[in-house]
Amino acid sequence: MFQPATILRNTLSLCPQCGAETINAIAQGESPATLRDHAGIIEAQIVESGGQVFMRKRCKHHGEFEDLLASDSAFHNRMENLAVPPEREYRPDEPLHDHGVMSVQYGTGTFIIFDLTNRCNMKCDPCYMDANAGQDVHELSLQDIQSILDRAATVPNRREVNLLFSGGEPTLSPHFLDTLAYARQLGFKRLHVATNGIRFAQEPDFAAKAKRAGLHGVFLQIDGTTDETNAHRGIRNFMDVKIAALEHILGAGLQVTLQTAIVNGLNTDQVGRIVQFALDKGLFGVIFQPIMFAGRDRSVTPEVRHARRYTLSHLAHDLADQVVWDWQPLRDWFPASAFSLLGYLSDRLRGDHRSMVCTAAPSSAVGSPLVVNVKTGSAAPLARFFDVEGFLGDVRRIIDQDLDGFGLIAAVQTAIDARFDSAGAPANFTRADLYQLHEQSMARVNSSIEGWTDRAYESGEWRLLIVLGMWFQDLFNLDLRSIQASTTVVATEEGEISFCAYNSTGWREAVERIHLTATLSEWHRQHGRHTIFAGGKLVPVDILAGSRSQ
Repeated sequence: MFQPATILRNTLSLCPQCGAETINAIAQGESPATLRDHAGIIEAQIVESGGQVFMRKRCKHHGEFEDLLASDSAFHNRMENLAVPPEREYRPDEPLHDHGVMSVQYGTGTFIIFDLTNRCNMKCDPCYMDANAGQDVHELSLQDIQSILDRAATVPNRREVNLLFSGGEPTLSPHFLDTLAYARQLGFKRLHVATNGIRFAQEPDFAAKAKRAGLHGVFLQIDGTTDETNAHRGIRNFMDVKIAALEHILGAGLQVTLQTAIVNGLNTDQVGRIVQFALDKGLFGVIFQPIMFAGRDRSVTPEVRHARRYTLSHLAHDLADQVVWDWQPLRDWFPASAFSLLGYLSDRLRGDHRSMVCTAAPSSAVGSPLVVNVKTGSAAPLARFFDVEGFLGDVRRIIDQDLDGFGLIAAVQTAIDARFDSAGAPANFTRADLYQLHEQSMARVNSSIEGWTDRAYESGEWRLLIVLGMWFQDLFNLDLRSIQASTTVVATEEGEISFCAYNSTGWREAVERIHLTATLSEWHRQHGRHTIFAGGKLVPVDILAGSRSQ
């Protein structure tokens, strides 16, 4: 029996056991129609107990389940209170987004993920898709890719989005560069790749080729700042690979965001070092992703799952403990959806409905903006000296007023002035610097601004570095509220599917079975075997003398 607790809200979820049975049935050939009206849907409660937040649910067939959602209820409640409700822009009856109870119903996405292949040149643990463990290959042909991109480009009233090419390892696809070129031809500007960096490290000119084809940014996977803290990735010279990749990527003028999977008890002591590494290298941002128990990790025991579970409130507190500056969880962190107000403000300023906004549920995505001195690399949370919460409230009220042109600009500037505490700002940080950072933020949500790349990323003495936490759900904590407002969708032959629904509920298995490219043995006969770096294998790379991390 569940212990007494305070109910925060009710929602719908999945029974983990029913969900696992459905995934197995799909893999064995059952129709994906099963997923549209999922028999495993059950009622769930989000509850507060002992200063923490849990999901509790009961299946009439398999009993009770409980999983941790937040280690700090005050942090969780702050994110809920500051969230901006999403606009309803999708319609689940549209074929592109018709996935039954798992349909995305709000927003038009912040990220659209394209899995170009399920092949990979590593064998990591954890891995949410269980790469290199299956017996089938699912790899998009160029025609498949173009068809999916064509559909993405014709979604009515689609706001600006980031296209993130992923896998597997996307750079293994022979169509990677052609994909970038075609996406750019369709008018997509924010083109990114999520990569382990091996090809970028081994081929010095690959990053420049990718940029010429249209690549804008790189999400580089890294779980620590030493070879030892990345040992679970299976590469002996892991940091040599990352340093060489960074040299080539940054040398080509591409933006880099570090992408880190966090597992409780494995690399939680590395989060502060990773942020410092990003500061030292002058990188664009860091995104932390607590482990989701899907793919290779779906079948771990309850004891292992509870021991490894890591929440976004864990992240905020660990970062506060591991950095040298004052970084407060209940002052400096915000739900990512709160910053959608900047997108709506950009809409008013430009008279359109195209700016990028984040519709993610408050429990799914959080962020903390840091102000960084370009010369010294020193950092300070923006909210330390600028009332971010108050300013976002001002922006909400300004948007609701009948203002335009200079009146709108003047109202925003007045709000900036009122919320700035110059006494708490870093040395030599001025009001003019704050205006410049605001302009930088506005350029980041609307690429129709003239010279948007320069304005979004080039800076004077100060720049913004955004630290994000993304909470991807699995069968044990899946919340249909978050699925319906998903800001990250996977573009497939079967439409655009919430990332969590795709990887946790059986949609990946359905898509890869329906659109099977070849069995693994057939693929090897036709194409040969690609190298897999695992089990402590060395990756052949050359790095510049003196550039190795210490």
